[in-house]
Amino acid sequence: MSNQRETNKIDVYLIHSAEERSYANTLKERLESYDLTVVTEEDTEPGKYHVQGVSSFVQSCSKCLVVLSESSHDSAWCTLELLLALEKSHRLSTMSVVVLRVLGSTKWHFQLVRHIEIFKEIFSF
Repeated sequence: MSNQRETNKIDVYLIHSAEERSYANTLKERLESYDLTVVTEEDTEPGKYHVQGVSSFVQSCSKCLVVLSESSHDSAWCTLELLLALEKSHRLSTMSVVVLRVLGSTKWHFQLVRHIEIFKEIFSF
């Protein structure tokens, strides 16, 4: 995704740990194949204060998709992103957080298909 894209056109902000980057990139590509605009923290504008960029993505997206894994439990950055997303849901009284639980790194290929189906139901596309 281009860093120049306007934040108000974001369908999904994808929260993941560094250890789940491969899974997250595959998931992002699959969601984009359904014409959804998906961004991650890696899409923040270079030179921009990183927390401000992430906060802007979270506030502008339709849904935050959290890849929950053992490594995300230990990540302060994932915790911050999740707190921002939960605060938004609470403030707007709407469900804007979707959680995907990744059980183990060897199983994620098989889980991805089911995750996409569940996400399609949530977005109704």
